[in-house]
Parts: sequence; structure tokens; C-alpha cells
Amino acid sequence: MKKHICLFILIISAFNLSAQVSTVSLNFNSLVNNKDTLELEKRYYFKSIQDSLQVDVLKFYITNIKFIKDETILASVHKKHFLINFEDVLSKRIKTQISDTLKFNKIRFNIGIDSITNVSGVYGQDLDPTNGMYWTWNSGYINCKLEGSSNKFKTRKNRYAFHLGGYMSPFISMQTITLEVTQNKEIEILINIDDFFSNLDVTKYHTILSPNRKAIVVSKHFSTVFYVEE
Repeated sequence: MKKHICLFILIISAFNLSAQVSTVSLNFNSLVNNKDTLELEKRYYFKSIQDSLQVDVLKFYITNIKFIKDETILASVHKKHFLINFEDVLSKRIKTQISDTLKFNKIRFNIGIDSITNVSGVYGQDLDPTNGMYWTWNSGYINCKLEGSSNKFKTRKNRYAFHLGGYMSPFISMQTITLEVTQNKEIEILINIDDFFSNLDVTKYHTILSPNRKAIVVSKHFSTVFYVEE
């Protein structure tokens, strides 16, 4: 009996050693006018809004990443929360390993922090409050922070500030995105800043600093400007 058990363990071990894994990298970026890589604190002329615009801060949480074949979830990334911060080049690349046998054609992830995490107190690393993405215990985490200026905004110094968050009903602002992809070791996920501003009513939406109905509207809008570069 013991010999059979040992043989079984050896077979399983040999199988695990023979299993191959690949590193898949999800690279987040943004293009201006579909060609220039977005740089913070640099002013660009946006053809879509026919005016100049500057982005000073762009941060958002990517959570619960899943690899999918059609509608079947094949694998999930073990680490749950990633803070994408355009000030930090390294944070814009998420690397994970998956089995070579898994063939996916979609990826799914959330923009924002789920309610369970929000009510469990504060954490470290990407969820550390020192990252500037946490309000208070009753408001929770900021899912997305986008700040800058443009003459399109008739505000003080033409500033805009979107601090999008909220985890309690009726102001739940976390969004889920599913993107069709071609399986590759490098997957480029882009944020279409042009579309974000050209399809935004800047007379109504320019300063959001707490969970509210406007935060939900802009959060949904922000989730529509993600796409995959083929």
C-alpha cells in the first residue's frame, strides 16, 4: 500500500514538473489623438475637443483579473488589487503566470474596490492610504482619480477633479469590464482619454470629490474608454 502511495505521489510530482507556465503581461497606457503616449503634466491639443488639455493625475484600481474562454473562467490572478498610477511606470504593467494549456480570448476585471474590502479596514501595499486613494472608513477607497486642467472647464483655474468611488448603495461605483483579446504574452490595454473628455458634459461634470450620483455616471463613462490594442 505504501509503495502505491509513493508511486502516486511521484507521478503527480512528475506531472507538475512537466506542466509549463507562461508569463502574461497586462500593460496599461493611454494615447492622445491615437498616437502620442500620454505624459502627465504635459499640455496637448486634443482634436476631439478642439482645445488643449492637461492630465496631472491618473490613478485607478484594477481588481479581480480573470482569464476567460468565451464565457468560462479559466484562471484568476492570485493578487487581487493593483493600483495603476501613471506617475509610476512599473505600476502600469501587471505580470502573472498562467498554464500554457489555458487558451483564453477574453479578460475581465473590475475598476475599483469591492464592498467587502472596503468594510474590512485599511491595508498595506497597493491599498495603503498613503497612496492617496482612501477617503475615510465610511466612504472607503477612491476607485479612480483623474485631475488636470483645460479651458473647456469653466472652473477656478480651469481645473477638473474626478475622485470616483463609493461602495454603499445607492452609490456603488465599481465597474466590471470584459475585453476581447488575442492570446499573447503582452496585452496592451489602452484608455481612450480623447473619448472620455469628448463625450463628457463638462458643464455638469467637472468636480467630484465624494460618493454621489455624479460619481456613478462618470465611473460608468470611464469604464467605456478601455480597449485592447491589436
